[in-house]
Amino acid sequence: MLSSGRWCVATRLTRAAKPRTQGQRSFFFRRSEGELLGIEGLESARDFPRLAKEAVQDARQELLGIEGRPALELVSALDGVSNKLCRIADAAELIRNVHPAEDNVGNASHA
Repeated sequence: MLSSGRWCVATRLTRAAKPRTQGQRSFFFRRSEGELLGIEGLESARDFPRLAKEAVQDARQELLGIEGRPALELVSALDGVSNKLCRIADAAELIRNVHPAEDNVGNASHA
């Protein structure tokens, strides 16, 4: 165990291969049933294209009329949009780089 109280990566990797029972930590974080990578609505890799499309639509909606906003609101809006877009893009990138199943990689690539 590290001084911060967290398990080392090797220990987490070893434990990740074992079946998980209710209430235990999963590989990356605690997750709700039917929710992958802590992203609401992401239940399988097939959800990536839909979630990416929704994130882009939400971002466009958020940025409508942005030119008239004060600087602080502008920065806050851009930060929020960036977070929403990157949350899906980063999760998809992880799957593209580490998942062994080609169909999951393909779905993540469509995000």
